[in-house]
Amino acid sequence: DNGIWMTLIESAKDNRINPAEYLTFLLKNISQLPTFLKPEELEAYLPWNFKSSRLKTTNEDNQKIAA
Repeated sequence: DNGIWMTLIESAKDNRINPAEYLTFLLKNISQLPTFLKPEELEAYLPWNFKSSRLKTTNEDNQKIAA
């Protein structure tokens, strides 16, 4: 439904996030999650938590590379 996509795009804009980057992140990462999650497990994927979850992922990736 277009309404869902527009909500995601506008929520990203409201949180000063590049919508294309946010949607790419969602599509790449959510497809790898288990089918049934608790609502609180999806919180990291909400636009207002996107920056901190990206930083955490980036830091974890950097630590793996350094090891």
